[in-house]
Amino acid sequence: MVRTALTLFLLATTCSAFSQSAIAEAKPDSVRIRSEVKALENIRKQMTDKVRKLAIACREDSIGILNLKNNREDVSLQCAKLKTGIVELEKNKNKTKEQKKLLKDLKQGHIDIQTRIKGMEKELGDIEINYKASTSLLTNAQKMLKDLTHELQELRRLLSPK
Repeated sequence: MVRTALTLFLLATTCSAFSQSAIAEAKPDSVRIRSEVKALENIRKQMTDKVRKLAIACREDSIGILNLKNNREDVSLQCAKLKTGIVELEKNKNKTKEQKKLLKDLKQGHIDIQTRIKGMEKELGDIEINYKASTSLLTNAQKMLKDLTHELQELRRLLSPK
């Protein structure tokens, strides 16, 4: 996704500079300006494709965030149930050897689950940071695409017979 965003940024900055110089030097009957318009239209098509892919990636990240939050909630619920079981087992003063081993295993399982929850929270934080960056890039890319489309319309207007 980062590579797509960087490519998109480079395309947009190239397009903007290219179209600005074309507008500045525009002569309605210029062959050069017509070829620049074609080149810009091709770049706009590439940008549109990249923006579409970035939008899909953002939606997938959004779904991933929701799934991870749901999984974290499920694991937290299981952890709470496990803790309740541990407390109940600890209340029993006359534990058998098997119960003592089970209690030890349950406590270790509880620690493992808590570690897993912390890992999920870190992963969720990382994904949310990437999601925010991606949506920001998407917004900027959509604006650049809109600007490029406007610049192309201006070039076409300059080229059209009066």
